[in-house]
Amino acid sequence: MLFVIRSFGEEMPTACHSSCADAWLVFDNFLLKYGSNYDLAERTTRVIRHGITLFGITGLSMAPSIATRMSQAFDATGIPAYVWIGGKIVARYGEEKQNVELQTAIRGMYEHVSKKAVTLLSLKSPGEIPDGERDI
Repeated sequence: MLFVIRSFGEEMPTACHSSCADAWLVFDNFLLKYGSNYDLAERTTRVIRHGITLFGITGLSMAPSIATRMSQAFDATGIPAYVWIGGKIVARYGEEKQNVELQTAIRGMYEHVSKKAVTLLSLKSPGEIPDGERDI
């Protein structure tokens, strides 16, 4: 459904402003409980990707929390979908230089992902770690 709707435009209707935070709370708790399951992580991050498009600038307030959760989840699981969504956060909101919380979260995400990637590469060659590998 989010793929079909895509966006409400640059700003959500006023009545929907809390919807992003409400939805993120559900997904954040879901990922905390089931985020190490590859298939569930893939499906959940796909919905989050469409949510970034749907909520647009309204999602900026949740972007630091999402970026932090994505980096923590990748660090814990090695599931590449978390890096992918982190990249979507940077692409959509990364130019918000005045948002110190977001910039800090992006920096932390970069550090976590880099550290985890180095660890993975010390265990396997790049060819042994293709996108979508289920048991990293």
